[in-house]
Amino acid sequence: MVGRTTLTEKFALPHPIGDSVVVLPAFDHPDRGLVQCPAAQLLTMYLKRRDIATDIGALPAAIVPPSRVTSAETVVITATFIDDAGAAVGLAATAPQTLAPLVGSAIATWSKTFRTRRVLLPTPASLCQESAVFSASVPPARSTQALDSCSCSCSCSCSCSCPAQARKSLREFTDRGDTVLLVGQPLSAILIQPRPAAPFITVPSAAAAKLVNVPDPTSVSFVLQPCSPIDDVSVILRILRARFPALRGQHPDQWWYRTQDTRATLATVVSQSDVVLLLPGGPNHMLYDAPRAVRLRTLADLRPAHLQHAETVGIIGPRAAATRSGLDVMALTHILAGLGPVSAVEHLTTTTQLTVTEPPPSKAVGSIPEE
Repeated sequence: MVGRTTLTEKFALPHPIGDSVVVLPAFDHPDRGLVQCPAAQLLTMYLKRRDIATDIGALPAAIVPPSRVTSAETVVITATFIDDAGAAVGLAATAPQTLAPLVGSAIATWSKTFRTRRVLLPTPASLCQESAVFSASVPPARSTQALDSCSCSCSCSCSCSCPAQARKSLREFTDRGDTVLLVGQPLSAILIQPRPAAPFITVPSAAAAKLVNVPDPTSVSFVLQPCSPIDDVSVILRILRARFPALRGQHPDQWWYRTQDTRATLATVVSQSDVVLLLPGGPNHMLYDAPRAVRLRTLADLRPAHLQHAETVGIIGPRAAATRSGLDVMALTHILAGLGPVSAVEHLTTTTQLTVTEPPPSKAVGSIPEE
C-alpha cells in the first residue's frame, strides 16, 4: 500500500521566503489534501547535521506547480503516501533554488524508508529506581538504617518487599551464628552493602562463588541481593551448594522476579526486531546482547540506513523523556508513523508465584465401602 501510493514531487511558492530551509509539519497538497508530517523533526535534524540552516514552520502561501510560476526562487519538495486509513502522510520542505538539490536528495533518501512497520515496546518495568542502601554492619534487629521497602517506578505506586524480606533473613541467619553470603548483583539501585566488621560476604557472580571461603562450612547461609536477576542467582547457588552442602537460605517464595521478567521482556524485543533503538534513560544496562542495536543520544543519530530494511523496530527507553535529548518511546513511535503505518505492540513477561494447597483426601482405590 505505501510503496504503490508514494509520490515525490516538486512545487513552487509565488514569493521567495528566505535563504534557509523550512521543514513543514503539515501542508495542503493540491490533490491529496491535508498531509501530516510526523517525521518533520527527524528530517530537520538530518539536514542540520549536514550544516544546512533549517527550521520547522508553516507555509506562508498555497503551493502551485512550478510551471505556473516563472523562475520561482523557492520550491517545495514533497514525498507523500496514503496510509491504511486513507490519510495523506509524508515529508516536505521549502528551499531556495540553491539548496533544492540537497533538500531533494535528503527527502528522496528518507522516502526510501517508507513502509509499514511493527514497533515492539517493552512494557515499563516496575524496578526499584530510588537510591537505597541496606546497612548490614550489625545484626539487623539493632540497625536503624535498614529499609523496609523501596519505591518503584510503576504507576500503581506500590512498594517492593524484597529489602524487608532480606532484612528478616539476615536477622534470622545472623542470630543463629551463620556466615551470610549476599548472593547476586542487583541491576537497580537497591543494594545490600556489608561493612568489614560484619559476618557477610558478597558473592555477585559465578566466578566469585568458585573462590569464596567461609570460616565454618557447616554454618553458612545465603540472602539474595534485592532485585538480582534470578537466572544469575540460580547459577551462583548451584555452585555454592556443591561447595557447601550445609548451605541454607531464603525460601524461594521470597525471591524477587521483577528484574528477571524485565530482562526476559527486553530479550524478547531484541530477538524479534530487525533493529533496536536504545534511548537515553532506558534500562540498556540490562541487555545481554543486542547486535542490531543503535544507541540514540539525539534524534540526529537516527539515519535512513537504520530503518530502510527494518520491518520490525524495537524501541527501549523511557515512556516520558527524562533527559535533555527529549527522546522517549512514544514520541519516537509517533515520528516513525511519519515514515509509514505503524503497529505498536507491547511485550511483557510476568512470573507469578502460586500458592500450593493440599489436595482433598481421597479414598484408596479398591477400598471397601462403609455399610
